Amino acid sequence: MNTKYLMDNNMLIAIIYFSATNNTEKIKDVIKDELIKLNNEVKDFNLADRKVRENLNDFELYDAIIFGFPIYYWRAPRLVREWLIYKEGNNSKCSVFFTYGGVNTGIAHYNINHILNSKNFKMVISAEFLAKHTFNFAGFQFMEDRPNDEDFRIAREFAFISYRKFLEENIGPLSFDPPVKSEEEIDKIEKTLRRATPTPFIDGDLCTDCGLCEKVCPTDAMEIKKGKAKRKKCIRCLRCLFSCPEHAIIMPDMSSQYKHTKNSLRLTDEVLESKKSKIYS
Repeated sequence: MNTKYLMDNNMLIAIIYFSATNNTEKIKDVIKDELIKLNNEVKDFNLADRKVRENLNDFELYDAIIFGFPIYYWRAPRLVREWLIYKEGNNSKCSVFFTYGGVNTGIAHYNINHILNSKNFKMVISAEFLAKHTFNFAGFQFMEDRPNDEDFRIAREFAFISYRKFLEENIGPLSFDPPVKSEEEIDKIEKTLRRATPTPFIDGDLCTDCGLCEKVCPTDAMEIKKGKAKRKKCIRCLRCLFSCPEHAIIMPDMSSQYKHTKNSLRLTDEVLESKKSKIYS
């Protein structure tokens, strides 16, 4: 399928993604720009915005969809997975990309593929991209210079392959081998890791009560009056910290957790430097 054919068959493509601290947003922007260069119309929607999640329903308006998610606790964020369960794909073709901080991708590809198939989406390609770890705001030091130019090159390739597969008529859906660990085991891991992870709080001396942290919180967890996030509702995405104009949101230091994670998983500098963004098709 040559480039001229691709350019002559423009599509309306939705990029539906979750980005709290701009990592997934950066990859999304590269993908969007590449699709536009191929003469497509692209609309993007950030599911970190509560109103977007409430109002985004008409998937049939689009010729194809690209989903983009960070990996939290081995999978796409729980609020995204729970949001998808109530949607209907109507046999729409889609591709998926993930961003992660270099620790591991868990069962993210298999899990989201399973969910999308159950909701009648046809997933034709998947990818994973390195990006600085969200908890670098709290003392981690994973993938501090990512995504880089090579990651962006692979993102452009992902956009091109996605579009090419969207145009193919008889392409089969993508599949992944079932993981060794069950969903129940992964749920336990998620609960354990969340309990061990602190939540952000507000420095009262710096806060101007602008309310932005409450407004941007994906789960409505931040409470200015109490000066902290509701522990059970907070997903530790740190969108509040990233968005605060006064830098009044504080995340407790997690340097000890960083050292434990790096040592227990044997993530030496050499191992981390060898990690690459990948496409699965």
